[in-house]
Amino acid sequence: MANALEVKNVAYNSESGYTDDNGLLLDGVEDHAVNTVIPAVTDFTVIAKREFPESALVNNQTFLIKGDAINGNNNINSLLMECYYGAQNYIISFSHQQIVPLEESKISWITPTSYNGNALTKGSGVDSVGLTIGRYRDLYRKAVLYKAMFYTKTIDQLSINMLKNLFERDELIDVTNPIFKKEEL
Repeated sequence: MANALEVKNVAYNSESGYTDDNGLLLDGVEDHAVNTVIPAVTDFTVIAKREFPESALVNNQTFLIKGDAINGNNNINSLLMECYYGAQNYIISFSHQQIVPLEESKISWITPTSYNGNALTKGSGVDSVGLTIGRYRDLYRKAVLYKAMFYTKTIDQLSINMLKNLFERDELIDVTNPIFKKEEL
């Protein structure tokens, strides 16, 4: 499924495309990445190394959505991560909307019950197929994406910290590591 992520409308120039430090620059105009086949989930952990170059954000600019909020389906999704609206950072976890401070560092993580250590309430909503980065409906977010990992379960804090350290050092991640194989974390 990792290969199913498609980058849309990227021009591959200084305003849109790859950065000198190996990031993918989304221009905030129409650039975004989408995976239309990733299945619906009941649990997740997302860890992303990303950057928002614009200091003046526009309402509804969203970093990541898991589910089919883009293509209709009545916003059936498990996650809306880092949605800027009215000078606040909104998170939606299984249809439960909440406001938490935006993570300012390049590496951000979220589970259904925690955003970078800030407690979240998991709602009772359901998910649908798909994942989108840099787009919410017809609004786009200017961002640099270095790497992102999506897990279909909640992983423990020690494992999250280990992965954050690997992300920070731009090291390769061994997906055969036992943290990806355990039933309960």
